[in-house]
Amino acid sequence: MKVTILNKPNSGLPRWMKLVDPVTKKDSVLILKGHFPQYIFELSAGQVESDSILYSFRNSKFYITVRKDIDNFGAPPERFLVEMCTWYKNSRIRPTLQRISSVA
Repeated sequence: MKVTILNKPNSGLPRWMKLVDPVTKKDSVLILKGHFPQYIFELSAGQVESDSILYSFRNSKFYITVRKDIDNFGAPPERFLVEMCTWYKNSRIRPTLQRISSVA
């Protein structure tokens, strides 16, 4: 039997990933933070839950909702949100943050 030893527990996943649901077609985006503490965030134009965060990033305003706090870490610090938005913008993933913020 072949065994693989991971030196770092997070080495199996990238730090950020866009999640795709092939069944659902909507204007929101799901993003997984793959390293500890792990979260699944939803970016959307409108408020999805009562605890959705209205967030402004480089002239775009949209809501960020924590869909799953995988490690029960609690509310994510703002630096995670900045890092996620910067990664998303630099990755040139569609829909863009401006597109998400313009859908209402």
